[in-house]
Amino acid sequence: MKSKLESAVDKGEVWLDENIPGWWEKVDLRKLDMSNGCKCVLGQVEEDYSVSRHSHNLSTQRCCSMGLILYPRFSLDYPALTAEWKKRIKARRKVK
Repeated sequence: MKSKLESAVDKGEVWLDENIPGWWEKVDLRKLDMSNGCKCVLGQVEEDYSVSRHSHNLSTQRCCSMGLILYPRFSLDYPALTAEWKKRIKARRKVK
């Protein structure tokens, strides 16, 4: 059974594939930090997390459900979220 974090990142990958093709190629894994709006996935593939969120009309709740940010009420932490995104991006890069 997948964790909440894994399920959220699954949804995030699907959304990114549908809305920002090739997104994983734009992320610098050395800089990836999901707690930072400029270094997170959206922050790296587009201008900035906040700008990207608004340009795609994404609510905070939707971003959280896709593993793009965390809500304080979740027991997930940003280092774990960053690690999960790195794992997914590395897996995609190996496929190509």
